[in-house]
Amino acid sequence: MINYLLVKDLEFFGDIQSQRLKKKAEEKNDVIEHPAHYTQGIECMDYIESHRLNYARGNIIKYVTRAGLKDASKEVEDLEKACWYLNREIERVKKAKRNG
Repeated sequence: MINYLLVKDLEFFGDIQSQRLKKKAEEKNDVIEHPAHYTQGIECMDYIESHRLNYARGNIIKYVTRAGLKDASKEVEDLEKACWYLNREIERVKKAKRNG
């Protein structure tokens, strides 16, 4: 299931990446509006909002996407944070299924 979602995500990125990269090349790195560690082809926020992801799933995308980009020494920490949110989301979904 995760591999299928990753393939679909990559297809989505491919469809809009060239437009975003062209626009990005024209913009300066704005640490408030468009920080470089959040803008890898498409901004995390745009992807998260376009897929209407909840907080935990949005953070998973955010931490995986920017792992090591904001601070290279914290790459593993960023990935561990993504795992924490993923495990929390898995438990939430399991509980919801049990409770119907």
